[in-house]
Amino acid sequence: MEREIGAPDPRSSVSPATGAGYWRTISELKRTMKLMWAGAVLVSALFPLGALAASPERGKESKVAAYVNGVPIMVRDVEEAVSAKLPGGSMHGGVASEKRQKYWLEAVRALVAQELIVQAARAAGMKAEPADVAARLKQVRSRYPSPEVYKQAIQARGLTPALVQKRLEREILVEKAARREVDEKVRVSEEEARRYYDRNPERFNEPEKVRLRHILVRRDPSEKDSRDAARRKAIDLVARIRKGADFAALARSESADPSREQGGDLGLVHKGRLMPAVEEEAFRLKPGVVSDPVETIYGFHILKVEARVPETRRSFDSIKGKLIRDLEDLARQDRLKAWIEALSTRAAIRYVDQGADSSSGPRRSGSP
Repeated sequence: MEREIGAPDPRSSVSPATGAGYWRTISELKRTMKLMWAGAVLVSALFPLGALAASPERGKESKVAAYVNGVPIMVRDVEEAVSAKLPGGSMHGGVASEKRQKYWLEAVRALVAQELIVQAARAAGMKAEPADVAARLKQVRSRYPSPEVYKQAIQARGLTPALVQKRLEREILVEKAARREVDEKVRVSEEEARRYYDRNPERFNEPEKVRLRHILVRRDPSEKDSRDAARRKAIDLVARIRKGADFAALARSESADPSREQGGDLGLVHKGRLMPAVEEEAFRLKPGVVSDPVETIYGFHILKVEARVPETRRSFDSIKGKLIRDLEDLARQDRLKAWIEALSTRAAIRYVDQGADSSSGPRRSGSP
């Protein structure tokens, strides 16, 4: 069945099993957390060595974007992080200046957070073990078809083997510190998950669904004769089905929709997955009843509801594992944010304008 533009494919294998409100909130928070985690915890997300990027501008080698306890965050590193997010890896052109500025601020904050964590890790006596660094370097090199291509890739980015190793050491330090300060201190028990489940029953509802079969008689919307012919054919098919013809057999032989291969079977469908006119008719029909032809821009649709599944609430046991993982993700987000804020309040951080003279050294200041 042709679906409404922008609407999910009714034949998708993705189950609409869980209440949309809860999982949408989880998804949005996860995206926020992922942005922060990529900047503050996973250095490799900011510096994807597997991607070839333009060589940094040599004229900006000495420019500083920020200081963290006297340690400079270089403009070239910020630009590299931003470039990795922009189409084609370009800092210039093709992207609105407002979006570039947004990415710039995100990258600066992320690199500041990263430096705060590195410094905290070192102050706690943590270090990157040589064996771990070697294993990580081997993993990075494996992304390239040959040692020569790897060498060319890092040179194209203005890097040396020593700088790559330094970055990997920092990456491992950040991961170790985050694991100790965040991951190992976040646990959601089954009892806590149960309380959340009991207090938010509406967030775990499965919407009403129908088991639907469908035949599409396609028409050319620009030709009146095509519409009339398609309508007559659809009316004839409905009459044949109502007289006892097999719906699935006619779908296989007459339908213009890909679902014809399954005898027109679209499986279980919930509201929001179909074109409005088709959806209205599908959820009006009683099981076993064949619809009159429903017209859309694609032609005439013939529907048959084989079963209805009322709205139900998913059992706690069926979503327990995922719920615990998602609640732990939210707790990690909160703990990570609080940890970085605590590190920030104890640090001397100075944000320097991109074009400003950065030779004056650090002083305490607010965020950019």
